[in-house]
Amino acid sequence: MKDNLSARKIIANGTTSHTALCMRVRKIRIDNALTQESFAITLSTTRVNINQIERGLHAPSIETIRLIRKNFNVSYDWLLDGK
Repeated sequence: MKDNLSARKIIANGTTSHTALCMRVRKIRIDNALTQESFAITLSTTRVNINQIERGLHAPSIETIRLIRKNFNVSYDWLLDGK
């Protein structure tokens, strides 16, 4: 996956479901017993951004996806496609 692609483009191209991606981000946070604030700090973002991602108001950036994958040991395939 190229860093210059946005998650919104990936979703728009039908590679993943926006709702499913948001639910998986929330699942990772909850499974790790993290608040939105502590999850945001781990991902170098804000609590508001995490809240908006979890509510489906916007897609996570490629950098956020990369950090989730790295910090929480999940694959791009699972995060984006659930596989």
